[in-house]
Amino acid sequence: MENENKKELMRIFYKNKVFNKLAIGALLIGIFLFAIGIIINSRDLPTATALKDVTSSNIYAKEDVYAITDYFATYSEDDIVKDKYYMALGETKLYIINMEDSQYMNICNNIEDEIITINGMSEEFSDELKNLAIETYNEIYETDELNLSNFDQVFSSYLINAKKTPNDIGQVFEDLGIISLICGVIFIIIYICIIVKTKNNIKKIADEYDLAQISTELAFPSKMEYEKTKTIFLDTYVIDYSTALDVIKYSDIVWIYPNERRINGVKSSMQIVVVTKDKKRRFIGETDAFGKKNKKQFEDSYKELIARRPNALNGYTKENIEAMSKNNIDETINRIYQLDYK
Repeated sequence: MENENKKELMRIFYKNKVFNKLAIGALLIGIFLFAIGIIINSRDLPTATALKDVTSSNIYAKEDVYAITDYFATYSEDDIVKDKYYMALGETKLYIINMEDSQYMNICNNIEDEIITINGMSEEFSDELKNLAIETYNEIYETDELNLSNFDQVFSSYLINAKKTPNDIGQVFEDLGIISLICGVIFIIIYICIIVKTKNNIKKIADEYDLAQISTELAFPSKMEYEKTKTIFLDTYVIDYSTALDVIKYSDIVWIYPNERRINGVKSSMQIVVVTKDKKRRFIGETDAFGKKNKKQFEDSYKELIARRPNALNGYTKENIEAMSKNNIDETINRIYQLDYK
């Protein structure tokens, strides 16, 4: 019979589908995004436009070059080099190429080729990059004639970012898919941990309380259940299944107060804090702070708990904090215990 009572509590716990839905949703979204990324990456690249004909940025372009220097400029974030810029010699102009070390080494390994075609996305020059290109050019050609006013006579209007292609968005989808899949796995692990904790809680509940009485009270018409806060109020006990299932006897509660959780200053969830005679803090009735139904059921759950445990301290007030301080808590618990048995 005890095992059946334990199973009944587990069935209550399984009514909470939040983590199931989060895990399944994250996994399905991850698979969907990853599949889109693979499809995009598998597409053939469009025909590249000659860089001399490019009139805007973010165009897939190409250019034939005959020689290339080592990088003359870099862009860094947090002391990490993100981009390296190289100067290349074309038929009529010089070109600036942003590429990976591996791309540059591949060009160096094929230096015997008379013409090297470089493909990538067109980008505009920053003023800083222009100044560095001018400085490098004047140093190489031992002149001071090149400046910003005649820059376009020597260099192309746009640089080529050889690290990018039109299919790069596919990698973004793949990365988002992987992140979503990882989140799904994390939700599954969290859910498994909560199941384990619930089973351990039920063992403790069986040792501390009367499972048969709990099961009997679950059949009483006086039972009150709030779906949003995932709490069930029985005649003698309150059951919470908002995370790991917990059962608390009203007579064990000495202090009740509401609590809010905030993310970047915005209220994200609400919960009821319950302090029991063993001086432990327990949390029940956790729900999202968004939506009228959530707020209404949270308020109703709080009022219901207060009504069923009127002798407990109510609210996070200065007086209650002082009463539950280290120096006064034993006296407060004893006073509440005496009220219970008047």
